[in-house]
Formats: sequence, C-alpha cells, structure tokens
Amino acid sequence: MKKILNVLLSLFIFISLTHFGLCAELQNQNEFRFDTSDDKDNIYLNRTSLNTSLDLPFIKEKLFSSLFFEPRWDFHIDRWYRVELGIELGRFIYKWFYVGESLQYVWLDPGNDIPEAETRLVFEKPIRLLNLYQDKTKLRLFEEYTYDIEGGEATRNEAGLTLLYNPTKHSELGIGWRHVVRIHDFDSDQITTSMTFIF
Repeated sequence: MKKILNVLLSLFIFISLTHFGLCAELQNQNEFRFDTSDDKDNIYLNRTSLNTSLDLPFIKEKLFSSLFFEPRWDFHIDRWYRVELGIELGRFIYKWFYVGESLQYVWLDPGNDIPEAETRLVFEKPIRLLNLYQDKTKLRLFEEYTYDIEGGEATRNEAGLTLLYNPTKHSELGIGWRHVVRIHDFDSDQITTSMTFIF
C-alpha cells in the first residue's frame, strides 16, 4: 500500500510541477494552536505551500493545486511530533465554497509513518468589521476529515472558524477557534492565531 501511495503522490507532484510557472504562488503559514482546557494540545505549525491552478483537458472547471510541507511542534512533549508532505487538489464550487482532497505522507515517531487522505470543506466570505475595509477582512468556516489509508479508518474530524485580515497583499493575519475530534482518543478545543506570508 505504501509503495502504491508513493507512486500516486509522485505522479500528482509531477503533474503539478509541470504547471508551476510564473503563476505559482508561494505561501508560508505560521500558526499557534492553544488548548483551552489544559496544555496537552498546544501546537505550533509551519506550512509552506506552492499553489497554482490546473487546466486539465478532461475537466471543464479549473482545479486548485497545492504542494505542501508541514512540520508541527508539540509544546507538551517539546519536539517535532508530526511532519506532513503532500498535495491537495480541489475546486471552488461557488466563489465562496471550496472542496479539496489531499493525499499526504505523515512521519510521526521514529519508524512510525502513515499515508493519509484529508477532505477539506471551506466556506469563506468577505465581511465588514469595525473600520477595516471589506476587501481585507474575511470569515472562514471549515471542516477537515482525515483518513488513515493504511489502517483503513478515520482518525480525526476538525471544524472551526477563523477571522482573517490582510494588512497587505503579501500577508494575512488570523485568529479563530478549532474543535478537534480524535476518533480514537481525546477531543480538544483550540484558540488559533496565525500569520501567513504570500509571495
């Protein structure tokens, strides 16, 4: 199964790289997630992604493609506990509603690595808040469902909302809330803060 996943992941990455040119966008997201109940789930993540649109001859609508690398630091155990490498393909059903599916390889503890699939649903709408301009402020609602391909079972379901503000066209600030359901473990609620740089 892992060999098949590696072949599929390599194929998706190759297809995406053939379309990455001047239209590609590089993003670097830095996010802190603070557990509201105790310190067991305080996390820092750094997600670097290359994003572009794909025009495929057999699909009428444009697809969104994102190659990403995401290490996560757990403050409770004081180490990098999870590293993800993968690709996400998705499309905007409407201007404000996005559906995406990612295929990712995840390194956990030494010798423990798993292939995952993740479904992402995102609703995003510009809003007017206080004296901030409408075109710079957005509300994002999301749900993420993660599936362990090798184990053949779901592992997490996460949902939440984020208020986003773009002080410049090359940066984005966010503050929000996330509820994490670990299907075979504990649940948690997190307050999130983020800064994203866009190149």
